[in-house]
Amino acid sequence: MALAMKAEVVRFVADGKSDREILDYYKGHYGARILVEPEGAKWWWMHVVPVIMLAVGLAVAVLVLRRWLRPLPAS
Repeated sequence: MALAMKAEVVRFVADGKSDREILDYYKGHYGARILVEPEGAKWWWMHVVPVIMLAVGLAVAVLVLRRWLRPLPAS
């Protein structure tokens, strides 16, 4: 299947089709699942949100550890 698709892409390029036209053809034929990397909002959710959540989790962990390791005041 991959070899057939590769041959199609070569033919599309030889016919002068743009990248967008080729992507639109495959998305229309197979659906958005054909793309290795999603476009638009799905890309943002897959790449940006996990990094933000990791940073927030790390910040919370640092704050909790600092509080636990802080010496107790002398009474």
